Order: sequence, then C-alpha cells, then structure tokens
Amino acid sequence: MDFGNFPPLKYPTAYVSVDAIVFRPDDGKILTGLRRDDPWKGYLTLMFGGYVDPTDEDAQSAAVRETKEETGLKVQLTGFVGIYGPERFRHRLRRIGGNNMFFAEATKEPAHIRPSVSIAFSSVVVDGTLNDTTEQKDLKWLDIKDIVDREFIAFDHARALSDWLNNFYSSKRALVFLNK
Repeated sequence: MDFGNFPPLKYPTAYVSVDAIVFRPDDGKILTGLRRDDPWKGYLTLMFGGYVDPTDEDAQSAAVRETKEETGLKVQLTGFVGIYGPERFRHRLRRIGGNNMFFAEATKEPAHIRPSVSIAFSSVVVDGTLNDTTEQKDLKWLDIKDIVDREFIAFDHARALSDWLNNFYSSKRALVFLNK
C-alpha cells in the first residue's frame, strides 16, 4: 500500500515497544537483570521487552516473544500496566514514607535514544529455563525492598513498576509480600 506523502505514515514519530514485568506469585519477587549493552549498559532492568516486529500478531504476542528472547522464560500475561512515552526519562522507584505506596522519581537522564511508546504488561512464568542472553545478564529474582531507591534502573522501568505495584499492592493478598 502506498501512503504517498502523508507524513505520519511516511516518517513515524515514535517506535512501538512492549515490556513485561515478570512476577513470581509464590514469594512476591520480581525478575531483574542487568543490561549487557548500551543504552543503559550495566543498569538494572525491571521489565523485559523490545520493539514490536511487523510479524507479531499483536502487542501481547510481541511481549511474550521479547520476554522469552531476553530471559529464556515463556510467560503468560496477567494484566495491562500502562502505556508510556514517547518523551520518557529514566526514573528511580521510591516508597512513600512507611506506606505501601510507591512513586517513580524522574531523573534528568533520557530513557531512550529514539522516541518510543511502550505498552507494559504484567506476567508470570509458565515454562522455560532462566538464562542470561545477548541482551541481559545476571538475571535474578529480587524482593521489592531490594529494588526501592536503586539509582541505576534502566529506561523508565521504575515508572511502570510503580504503577503496577500501586495497583497490585492495593489488594490484601499482596501486602503479605510487601512486609516480608
């Protein structure tokens, strides 16, 4: 199909990416990793994902594919977290006092080298073996308390995690994990 000179279709202004927070319900831990390459080489990642490929059926299948590529794990998406971007800045996860609420504090560092809109989901593992990959290393499960106040969190993952935590931790069952 030829869209002629219609600028929004000829020159897209933002790339579409997908991300998945991988959560372990039995102990409340979040899967994390360290970026192998720039951007954000050596920074902690709290979600796994990447750009939507033209061959992907939809955003959800892209998130499942990208998570497997980056972790070796097949996940099942459990919910929608939010849409972020395109002007994204790196954030730090903060806790509001002693409460069970979180917020993402923006830094002055940009999150991406190009404009990107990210669709974020939550997920749980259904199969696979956790493996370091070409994009991620030192993959491990962390408690929320080990993520709060970290300075070196990649992209704007802290922002999406904050939104997910505030939604998830509003349930009584989730408070068990927070207070461990």
